[in-house]
Amino acid sequence: MVGKETHLLIVDDSRTMRKIIRKCLEDNGFTHITEAQQGTEGWQKLEDSNKSGHPIQLIFSDLLMPPLDGIALLKKLRSSAEFKDIPFVLITAEDESTVLSAEVNEMLNGYVRKPFSSDEITNLLSTLALPMSKRAA
Repeated sequence: MVGKETHLLIVDDSRTMRKIIRKCLEDNGFTHITEAQQGTEGWQKLEDSNKSGHPIQLIFSDLLMPPLDGIALLKKLRSSAEFKDIPFVLITAEDESTVLSAEVNEMLNGYVRKPFSSDEITNLLSTLALPMSKRAA
C-alpha cells in the first residue's frame, strides 16, 4: 500500500507536467515530493535521498526526455541492487502498445497516458504496493 508518507519522485522535462503531476499527488494527500528535470538528475536525487535517510519510494517518470529517458532510467533502476524494487510509473503521451517492449512492460508498475485526470492517478495509487523494506514509517 502506498501511504501518504511515501517519498515520491517526479521526473519530467516539462515544468508544466511536473506541476500537474505534483498537484494530483498533493490532492491525494502526499507531501514528500521531489522533482527532477530528466533521468540523470532523477538518479542523483535517488542517491541523495538514500544518503539523507529519506529514500525515494515511488517514481513517476516521463518517457521522452534527454539525455536519460524514462526507459533508460527504468532499466538503470532495475539493474541496481540498491533501487531495483522501487515502483516505477511511466507517464507519457505515447501509446503504450507502440513504445513498450514486453521486457519494459514487465519492469513497470504502472502506465499513465497523457492527458490524464486526477482520478486516474488516484486509481493507480490505490493499486500500487511498496516493497516491505521501502514503506514509510
